[in-house]
Amino acid sequence: MLKRAYVAAMRGAALPLRASGVLDRWQRAPHDSFAFWLGSQFAIHDAAALARLDVPWWTFPAIDAVERWIAARNGDVRVFEYGSGASTVWLARRAARVVSVEHDVGFAKIAAPMLALPNVELRIIEPTRAGTASRAPSGRSGYEDSDFSAYVDSIANDAAPYDLVVIDGRARVACFERARDCLSANGLVVFDNALWHDRVADPTQRDEETTAIRELGRSVREDEGLVSGHGRRRERATPSRQTRPPTTAGTGGTSPSSGHAARMAIGGTR
Repeated sequence: MLKRAYVAAMRGAALPLRASGVLDRWQRAPHDSFAFWLGSQFAIHDAAALARLDVPWWTFPAIDAVERWIAARNGDVRVFEYGSGASTVWLARRAARVVSVEHDVGFAKIAAPMLALPNVELRIIEPTRAGTASRAPSGRSGYEDSDFSAYVDSIANDAAPYDLVVIDGRARVACFERARDCLSANGLVVFDNALWHDRVADPTQRDEETTAIRELGRSVREDEGLVSGHGRRRERATPSRQTRPPTTAGTGGTSPSSGHAARMAIGGTR
């Protein structure tokens, strides 16, 4: 309810700003400016508007880090994305191939024309009704009795591993655990909303989804095969990364003796 009210308020405020030309000036400003950041806030929950701005709804440090990471590989990157939208278009403009899985049929139908790009494959996989227990649950309201197993496992449909995995959909913890087995050596995972609206850092927040994301963060920090980072809100500095070198406990589809580690950038809340 609060989110809907916020989105409605932002869209209402955008009308006079656009009529006066102020919003257009903000949205045409350099992407590393405060003006552009401010202008992008008025595109909240509007995938088409974000695509026109050429920006995903991630933290700006995470955007910068991922863009540099793809550019360093000359765009020769295979991407798998949980949760489609403006980020799918943004990634497709930079990477060789993007496979995006979406659980919401209604949204997928709306977004399909925007995502009809030659290097994008959109997979629509709805959750099933869980029996006594869900192997891949989601803590989101309305999905308490849903099982996202097929959605989570869709990353394994291709034989080749993925270089970049973006987790910004449902059943995020299960998606991360599954993605680890399908990540290439020195691959990158972007886990959006890692702070879960600052709930993760608050020990009084003990709901199932917050607790699961908190435990995931702890397991990432303790895994010597992963190098973690965090894109903080609003800041434009490069996300920090642990300085320990890769070890023989490598993950992401590498053999135990390879010595490679999967790199991981974790986005916060925009």
